[in-house]
Amino acid sequence: MVPQSNNSSTKRFLKPLKIFRFALVISIILIGFNLAACQSEVGTGAPTSVPGATENQTDHDTPTAPSEDQPTQPPVPDDTDTIETKWSSSGHSNTFVVTDEGKNSTCARCHSPENWIPTVEDMPESCSACKFEIDPPPPYTSETDWANIECNVCHKVKRKEVQPEYVWLEIAPIEEYADVATTTELCDKCHLAGDIQNHNSVIVEGDHPGYHCTDCHDAHDNTASCSASGCHENIFETAVGIVGHDDNHAAISCVACHDAEGYAIAYIEDLNIWTTVISQETGGTEGVRVITSHNIVKAAHCDRCHYPGNPWELSDSVIAE
Repeated sequence: MVPQSNNSSTKRFLKPLKIFRFALVISIILIGFNLAACQSEVGTGAPTSVPGATENQTDHDTPTAPSEDQPTQPPVPDDTDTIETKWSSSGHSNTFVVTDEGKNSTCARCHSPENWIPTVEDMPESCSACKFEIDPPPPYTSETDWANIECNVCHKVKRKEVQPEYVWLEIAPIEEYADVATTTELCDKCHLAGDIQNHNSVIVEGDHPGYHCTDCHDAHDNTASCSASGCHENIFETAVGIVGHDDNHAAISCVACHDAEGYAIAYIEDLNIWTTVISQETGGTEGVRVITSHNIVKAAHCDRCHYPGNPWELSDSVIAE
């Protein structure tokens, strides 16, 4: 007779094993369904964009078709030596200032953001949770320690590599950057002066609505030329025959004739050019300061300079066309 005890114990062992296997299969199937559902949700959701990413910055990286009279901005050169050379010749490479009182801590906010030390009120709201205190900034930073407007003010620098996207260095001590959508929004961080004495806001008006700063200005040396910006390329050609675009007016800037802001006109001997100016008092002395009008129109009014009794003894018998 074959013993029954071993067979019955085997059956008792196999029964829970089968149940375990069945439960395992069901679990695997349920996990598969869940994973498929998650992937479906991710795939069908609205695409997200990273703040400050290139796709949101429209005036260079995703250009729209320019109108007939709007220039197409050339690409920024990839050669870092060229960029550095351009920057070295720009106003951004030499921004040191000091007030008559011998202070510049407030000026640093725009003239040298790397040196600017904010107050507690200037810090982001998220920082208030830490309840730390900030020492008052020193009233003066020497020219030796002055940082100017370097790459890291308009670009993040990662592992010594300058990132192409433009951003604004808002608070340097904590490396807090603000995202910007266009180069104009970036430039406005400093060039909308508000009520700062002897400072004027740069606002593009007149016949150039919708233009961004780098449509006319080189991004790194900041220069602008009406005839070399891809727009008014032939305005000085003799064959074109534009009244006033001749040798007699070679030392006259475009804005001196085409300004619609109403600025005064003066001859700047150091620059050998006639251009738009505003009055400015420096150290108790009245003088003028060059200001480039950004309210430019096609029409030119010759009598702004050629009027009877003008101080430059210019002819007043001209015909504006």
